[in-house]
Amino acid sequence: MAAKENLNSLKMLVFSLGLILIGAIVLLAGLVWKRVGTDSVVADCAGGHVNLKGHGMVVDSGFDGTTMRVTMEKTEGQSEIMLIDICTGKITGTLTLDTDAAVVVE
Repeated sequence: MAAKENLNSLKMLVFSLGLILIGAIVLLAGLVWKRVGTDSVVADCAGGHVNLKGHGMVVDSGFDGTTMRVTMEKTEGQSEIMLIDICTGKITGTLTLDTDAAVVVE
């Protein structure tokens, strides 16, 4: 009788571990799918040309998907942050910052 109770406990343990394994595989597949999907958005973009002449000196830049953020130092005490669509090369947003001092880059 004790052997049958141990067998039921073992079956429950194997079943539980199987469910955990299946859940882990589904989670891993979802993460891989998300990673591949994110890369393909940028890969589908043909790229564009951006003319930043007359906007000043590039101080900083960064990417968020297909949007590039560029910080420009225009004149002493004035900076400009631009959002650029990297697929079309068009400036989608501009923010001008007026300060008391020039931007210090380290």
